[in-house]
Amino acid sequence: MLSAHRALVTLGGRVCYHLSLLLAQDETHVKSVIMSKITPPRGAARARERIAQIRQELGAIELLCSGTLLKRMKTCGSPNCRCAHDPTARHGPYYEWGHMRAGKLVHRVVSAEQAEVLRQAIANYRRLKKLLRGWESETERLIDAAASQTT
Repeated sequence: MLSAHRALVTLGGRVCYHLSLLLAQDETHVKSVIMSKITPPRGAARARERIAQIRQELGAIELLCSGTLLKRMKTCGSPNCRCAHDPTARHGPYYEWGHMRAGKLVHRVVSAEQAEVLRQAIANYRRLKKLLRGWESETERLIDAAASQTT
């Protein structure tokens, strides 16, 4: 009997999924073989190059802000105002920046100029997180390459 399944493995405090191949000769004897991706030395060199590229990209980032920027159009509540009857005549735009501070969601109204700076800073923050995930992945490849060379 031949079957494949995913196994949870902890690597450096991080839970990873590894594809395992199970070979069962009978019900009492099950042999598990972890199929890991072996990184050759040239892969380690590519990982180091990618880390250097990530570090360079991180150095170019200037402003960072987490959160979400909202553009809102509002009604004033006055029954005589045209915004009460015509949705295209609402007041605004008003920009709101929502972010976490001390574990709580905080909203702040910002000007159009501040909103443009925040838009770029939020994009930079998301880019930074993506780059850090890539750096982590490349570091894992380096660790795997070092382990495969010692065995």
